[in-house]
Amino acid sequence: MKNILIQITGILTCGWILFGCGKASVTEVERNIFVDHSSLNMFVGDQLQITASPTNETFTWTSEDASVATVSASGEVRAVNEGETNIIVRYDDVQRVIPVSVVIKIPATGIAVNKAKLELKPRESLIVTASLLPENSNDKAAILWQSTDPSIVKVTGGVVETLKEGYAKLIVTLEGNSEVRLEIPVDVSYTFPFNGPHILSSASPCIIQARDFDTGGQNYAFYDTERRVGSPNYRPELTSGNMPYVEAGTHISYIATGEWLQFTVEVQDGGPYLVDFEITASGNGGKLHIEVDGQDPWGLVDVPNNGSWSAFGWISERYPASPLPTITLAEGKHKIKFYVNVVTYNFRALRFTKQ
Repeated sequence: MKNILIQITGILTCGWILFGCGKASVTEVERNIFVDHSSLNMFVGDQLQITASPTNETFTWTSEDASVATVSASGEVRAVNEGETNIIVRYDDVQRVIPVSVVIKIPATGIAVNKAKLELKPRESLIVTASLLPENSNDKAAILWQSTDPSIVKVTGGVVETLKEGYAKLIVTLEGNSEVRLEIPVDVSYTFPFNGPHILSSASPCIIQARDFDTGGQNYAFYDTERRVGSPNYRPELTSGNMPYVEAGTHISYIATGEWLQFTVEVQDGGPYLVDFEITASGNGGKLHIEVDGQDPWGLVDVPNNGSWSAFGWISERYPASPLPTITLAEGKHKIKFYVNVVTYNFRALRFTKQ
């Protein structure tokens, strides 16, 4: 029995040895060259380093057309002239071809945008597109966007988002070129001038027709107590709800006490302005007042009775003794509200005269 056990053990040991010493399979690794740039698009005068691997190999570098692009022994490519060529990197019998295209750089001298100015309401957004000038520029510099007041307007790559009422500018520049710069004014408001801008200056009086009250609707550009449709051809947005009545397309009529109209003005020359009203009144006791940016600078203005609903005239000319408001306006934009305190009149225009 002991001899048998010894023989079996020997057989098993031999079997294990034969298995472990069996012939191993061998897979041949394909040789290749890896580079960090598979192709090159360059401007004349550009230089660029190409890195090749495996790093333990010694490479040789050549250019098929050194008049277009040259390459150093370490793989640095220099664009010489406009044209096409190939850079070839080798070791042993292995090679890699890298196509090279060289063009003459046409630098950007300006930026064109599809919006020269923006008028938006709070919480609105849009995309402003920009391109390089001249149109055939092949400049690779990025177009950069910035807001002068991110609390009012945010911009990311031309995507504009407004946050609250106010004024800011979008600054559009070209990376690496401080001379290329463009400014886009952004006015963020619930209301905007209709048929404007209404510019106040010392050059001449500014007359604003009453029918040209701001856009923006009820409680923003106006407050009206009745549902009337007047002259929708002139103000096509006034077709539903409470709205001012533009009679015959010329003036505001069917006015009620407590109503108001807003006019956004742009003051070019700051200082005092006399405010006059083109009105016709058929009754005594008419009163109005104006507000500037939410403040009442004057108080009530009496509206003289001329006994008519259609014979319009300026108060200062028809009743020169009537006191009219003089308001001081700083340069910039202001919102002027015309309030109806006691109604006896129709209203056709406002006039601002620099004093």
